[in-house]
Amino acid sequence: MIQCLACKKAIPEGLVRCPTCGALSPSIRRGASQVDRTVFHQKLLLGVVFGLLFIGWLWFFFLAPGSGNEVVETKQASVKPAQTPREPAPEPGETESSDTTEAVPVAAPEDSPPPEKRISDAYQNPQAELHSDTAEVIRFHVRISQNMLHGTWQIYFGEKLFLSQRSPDEITFTPFRNYSVAIRGGTLQVPLIKDFFARPGMNSEDNFLLASELGAGVYEIEVYIHASYVDEEGQVQLIRTSIPTLKVEN
Repeated sequence: MIQCLACKKAIPEGLVRCPTCGALSPSIRRGASQVDRTVFHQKLLLGVVFGLLFIGWLWFFFLAPGSGNEVVETKQASVKPAQTPREPAPEPGETESSDTTEAVPVAAPEDSPPPEKRISDAYQNPQAELHSDTAEVIRFHVRISQNMLHGTWQIYFGEKLFLSQRSPDEITFTPFRNYSVAIRGGTLQVPLIKDFFARPGMNSEDNFLLASELGAGVYEIEVYIHASYVDEEGQVQLIRTSIPTLKVEN
């Protein structure tokens, strides 16, 4: 027999409710309360598990070292760059170029021939005004071959430069009319200078030997004109002129 908890009356075995007050049997109550406690414990366990998962999620995304930077970088990567206006298409026949493209140097073939040496050089002045009181270089050409330097030229001296005049103060004066060729560089330790006396009119030479036994190197050739004379009024006149430097390589 089981005693009813409500009315304290005896409840026969097998009855669910008390026949006197209608209350549930104590065994049923004990089973119901046990079920309630089991459900409560399960809910509590689930709450604890979800709470731990939520705390772990917060720690991983906000409190872990470097997580802030990763989030910022992810956001920045998701932002699309601003669109720039498209450039107009090139006209037909024009090639499209890009500033960001770097030209790749192309290596020269190993068997490419060396650059040719400059073995000759020339100066020409075909529009020179040839007067009786002037001196001009019309043409001067040099060529180096087999360690020898040859020159071909035309240099003009006016006739008045050679007239004999006396200065008013009767001071003795010696006029001169000549031109010089100076060679420098290469294996020459000091410049090699060739002096030539001029004659009235055109002074011409063809394939004239200026230097020999020259070593390897670059040589510079300069031409100078020197003249002094007394004009018709008895005044002393000086003429000094030159041409641009010529260069050849042996």
